[in-house]
Amino acid sequence: MGTTYGYRQLRVWEHAMRLVEEIFAITQRLPPSQQHCLISQLQRASVSIPSNIAEGHAKRTTRDYQRHLRIAAGSLAEVETQLELLVRLGFVTKDTIRETWMTSQTVAKMLTQLIKSTTMEKPKRPTPNSQLP
Repeated sequence: MGTTYGYRQLRVWEHAMRLVEEIFAITQRLPPSQQHCLISQLQRASVSIPSNIAEGHAKRTTRDYQRHLRIAAGSLAEVETQLELLVRLGFVTKDTIRETWMTSQTVAKMLTQLIKSTTMEKPKRPTPNSQLP
C-alpha cells in the first residue's frame, strides 16, 4: 500500500484492524441462524472501532477526535460484551476467543491512553493545606 500517513500510523488503529479480522474469522464459524443477530452486530461493532479512530483523526480538532475515540471505545465494549455472549450461549469456547479477547484488551488500553493524552487537564490548584516548595 506504500507510505502510510495520518491515522494509518497509529498503532491503535492497526490493532483495531487486526481485531476486525479476528472477529470476522470467529463469526464465519457461527451458525447461520445468528446471521441477523450476533454475527451482524459483532461485525458492525468491530468495524466501527478503526473507522471511528480514522474519522476522528481526520477531523483535525481535538474535540471531534476525542468524541470519535470515545465512540470507538463504546463499540469496543459492545464487541467484548458480544464475545462474552458467544461463550455464555455456547457458540464458542473461551479458548476459541482467547486471542481475540487479548487483542480487544490491547486496543482498550491503547484507546484509553490516547484519550487521556488528548485530554487537556486543568492546572491543579494547591489545596489550602498544601505546602509550596
